[in-house]
This record gives sequence, structure tokens and C-alpha cells, in this order.
Amino acid sequence: MFKWIKFGDVALKMLKNALNLANIDDEMKNLLSKKAEEGYLPDPDSLLEEKPELYLFVAALHREIARFISAISLKSDSFIQEALGAYLLSLIMLLTFYARNKNKKIEEEIRRTLFEMNYIATSKGAEKERDFMENVRLIVEKALEYVEYLY
Repeated sequence: MFKWIKFGDVALKMLKNALNLANIDDEMKNLLSKKAEEGYLPDPDSLLEEKPELYLFVAALHREIARFISAISLKSDSFIQEALGAYLLSLIMLLTFYARNKNKKIEEEIRRTLFEMNYIATSKGAEKERDFMENVRLIVEKALEYVEYLY
């Protein structure tokens, strides 16, 4: 069985947001909902290891974790690199999924994730991350362009 991480009261909202991007079977959805009501979400890496078919859900879960860390970082000017790292994991997974299953919704989610990352990187206290973010933006735009050649 995969590991669980305590998020508290926000777990259910994070789960609902992640489920908006990825469809999963009812049995898994019920398990996740029950645990989220208790304040827990699955550890994305251990979930992916056990259930690789939930790849898109794990990408969405990484982004929800990034949003959680970002909320903390915006209030305290700390954990900015951790937030960007979680967003980057989500972004990489979304790009990989998009390259194999090109669709407009995933492209929109990639752009939304990039926008959210940029917002964190341009926030107060994130001066060091601005150059990093510009490089990420250029790489993502190029990757999206290259996916067009695959289809």
C-alpha cells in the first residue's frame, strides 16, 4: 500500500482539484476521498510506483502540493524553491503525458502550471528564481512546439 501525507483540512479540496484533471476508477476515488476527509493524501511517488496507470492524477497531485507550498511561501517568503520544485515535477509529468496523448485540456493545464510557477517566481522574496523561471518558460514553449511535430 502506498504512503499517506497529512495535509489537514485542505486535503479534500486538493483531492477535488486533482480529480478535475484526471479520471480514476470509483474504488480508488472512494479510498482517496475517505482518506482526504481524514486530512490525508497519497504520497505521489509511492502512489505512482504502485499504480502507474494513475500517472495524470499524480501529475495533478504534484501541482496541488505545489499550490499548498506556494500558499505558505507567499505568506512567509520561504519555501519558494520547494514550491517551484513541486510545480516543476508536475510540469514535467504533464509535458510527458502531452507528448504521448496530445489534447487541448492538457496543453491548457501545462500553461496554467507555467503561469502559477511564474507568479511564485516573481513574488516578493523570489529574486533568485526569476532567471530560473524564464529558462523553464522557454524550455516548455519549445517542448510544446516540438510536440506539434510528433502529430
